[in-house]
Amino acid sequence: MIREKRPSARVTFTVTAQDLSTWQSGAWCLTPGLYALSAGRSSRDLPVQRTITLG
Repeated sequence: MIREKRPSARVTFTVTAQDLSTWQSGAWCLTPGLYALSAGRSSRDLPVQRTITLG
């Protein structure tokens, strides 16, 4: 099977502190730790994965 090469693009986005926060007891809380960021065509195809650490 020959697969056609699909075009690619560079995507840049900003992840804010609120994007990583959870709502707890009536306030937004940012919990320190490791966070995994993944990107791809679907939840079953995530070829791009990065980990960030919040102190």
